[in-house]
Amino acid sequence: SDSPAIGQYARLVTANSGQDQPEDIAEYQQHGGFQALQRVARMPPEQVLQILEAAQLRGRGGGGFPTGQKWRLAFSAKRHPKVVICNADEGDPGAFMDRMLLESYPCRVLEGILIAACVLQAKHAIIYIRDEYAQAVGILQRILNKLQQTPFYRLPGEDFQLHIFKGAGAFVCGEETALLESLQGQRGIPRRRPPFPVSEGLHGLPTLINNVETFACIPIILQDDGELFRSYGTASSKGTKAFALAGKVRQGGLIEVPIGISIAEIVEKYGGGAEAGHTVKAVMIGGPSGGCIPYRNFSLPVDYETLQQHGAMMGSGGLVVLDERDCLVDLSLYFLRFLKDESCGKCVFCREGLQRLCALLEELTRAGSKAPELLIEIDTLARHIKQGALCALGQTAPNMVLSAMHAFRAEFEEHLQGHCPAGKCRELTEFQVGEDCTGCSKCAQSCAAKAIVCVPLESARIDQSKCVKCGVCRSICPRNAIRNVLAGAPAAAEQELPFPVFQPCTVSPEYIAVDGQEYPFREGWRLLDYAQEQHWEIPTLCHLEEKKGSAHCLVCAAWDASIGRFVPSCEQLVQPGHVYELQGEHVRAFRREALALMLRRHDFRCGTCTAKGDCRFFTLIRAYGAKKAKNSEQCFPARVESRYLTFESGKCILCHRCTTLAGDYLSMHHRSEAACVSPAPGSWDDIPAELCRRLAASCPCGALHFTE
Repeated sequence: SDSPAIGQYARLVTANSGQDQPEDIAEYQQHGGFQALQRVARMPPEQVLQILEAAQLRGRGGGGFPTGQKWRLAFSAKRHPKVVICNADEGDPGAFMDRMLLESYPCRVLEGILIAACVLQAKHAIIYIRDEYAQAVGILQRILNKLQQTPFYRLPGEDFQLHIFKGAGAFVCGEETALLESLQGQRGIPRRRPPFPVSEGLHGLPTLINNVETFACIPIILQDDGELFRSYGTASSKGTKAFALAGKVRQGGLIEVPIGISIAEIVEKYGGGAEAGHTVKAVMIGGPSGGCIPYRNFSLPVDYETLQQHGAMMGSGGLVVLDERDCLVDLSLYFLRFLKDESCGKCVFCREGLQRLCALLEELTRAGSKAPELLIEIDTLARHIKQGALCALGQTAPNMVLSAMHAFRAEFEEHLQGHCPAGKCRELTEFQVGEDCTGCSKCAQSCAAKAIVCVPLESARIDQSKCVKCGVCRSICPRNAIRNVLAGAPAAAEQELPFPVFQPCTVSPEYIAVDGQEYPFREGWRLLDYAQEQHWEIPTLCHLEEKKGSAHCLVCAAWDASIGRFVPSCEQLVQPGHVYELQGEHVRAFRREALALMLRRHDFRCGTCTAKGDCRFFTLIRAYGAKKAKNSEQCFPARVESRYLTFESGKCILCHRCTTLAGDYLSMHHRSEAACVSPAPGSWDDIPAELCRRLAASCPCGALHFTE
């Protein structure tokens, strides 16, 4: 049931909560349902687009892109037919906003989809939903069957079709271009943009993709030209936002709040404040790709710009409240492991970088001496991943680490000294019973490991050889007599430092600037094209000229000072007015990091290699001074011999030259650290001899050898 505080704000996407039967179309109509759809069917598309733009609705799926602008871009696309897709692939741990909206307000979401189809004159619409959402899928299918018998379904056109597609569970398919690949029967691997889906999406057709909550907002806006919607929010972000409130609060659940509300108001009024006897420490907002906002900043408004300025993001709406029992290092590692496992494995900074970052954080949670430079290494690698990964999953994966280190630097430094103040990191935790113990034996009764010896009316004793450091005993002790003796001294008050804000650099749109020199902008050119014309030296590894760029290795990366990111010179089309850097130590450092990350997979045994160190990969390693990270593990030390090829997976760096060249004969299998090159389908013996010769010649690291 709702808390008294939740009722004080008007609901928009959750209007009529508890009143409508989700599958009753007639009841939905009684509350104004499908009126906006009927109105749109009589309006010119331009008028609808103007209303949406004036409403200032921003995408509720994470990016916050202006919805009216996205619809206009899709409407302006020349090709037909057009496609509308509802992205219901909600994969954030602990997030359930889309599921609740689809289960409780499916008609509102479907009306938004039909409105989009009317405006774009789309022939097809698709709801891409997680297969795990069985109840939501069932509700949608039953509603859709009923809706097809009504005149509303045919308002976009007599040949209009709306389909439900169940995804296979990959988190990365929440990224819209990976979702498109999945719909086309391919691996869910993000595409390079541009082109964007609004101009070239599903099967090359202009495709509008919005998430569930965004579509649910559409009928509300178009009922009254957005007057009610615009009455909530801030100057740049109107409306309300649904959040999945969870964590260390008295009351969690699905809430809907006006954009611009303070974090403190959400925690105190909606969540009921901290649990009894505990103190709120921070909130994690935006899901695993979001960031951490400390308690001292709880007066901040929840809007897109403010959260980004403090290292977090609105995301799809996950909001987890943390208290003093939560360790920011442990939590950062938890979510980083999730994102590492969900990486598609395409680019080196997401595939290898997240593995390396996890290893560094794991080192921070272990007992024993640690190098003072460990925190610097974590920070540098996290920033390189954020600035260099090819898709939103990789770019946002380090957010939690970076924001937590910024807000709770002292806590990370305590771990460097071997202390975990929260008692979550097991190797940095040792529970002991203090003098306050009364011998009540509650701790012993709750200990699943049977590690606590307790004689009635005497102090309990913890057998450290059996203790698994779960912390249940400490949480259940009525006297707070169980303490972590390795917690260290209480952390000093964190000093508030401004979060670094990127300042873009641009030149006149008729030009681009490269290393301080301006050149005429040429439509459709890559930086590599300029380099070939101007005789600049840009290192390449995965690039095959006849296949254009593949952007897997990022050794050719250039710094785009207009967007604050590293971009692949072999594939990224230059943008008018952008400023690029090809030289400079920060560019060399990024390329060196890329080579070092690829070296994690390579056995580095040049003496036994047929190339004898005379390979493109080793040449670049020497040129950039890349070094193999300590404790790097070989994932696939197998050796495969076929009729014409010998493949040594222990040398493969997943540059993808072979898969690009081989077409349908080879592909990348699995994800994250399990990613590997394999025949698809068939076997290595199926690859023709001449192609095998070309594959071996193109391999830059000695992993493929041609057998006469």
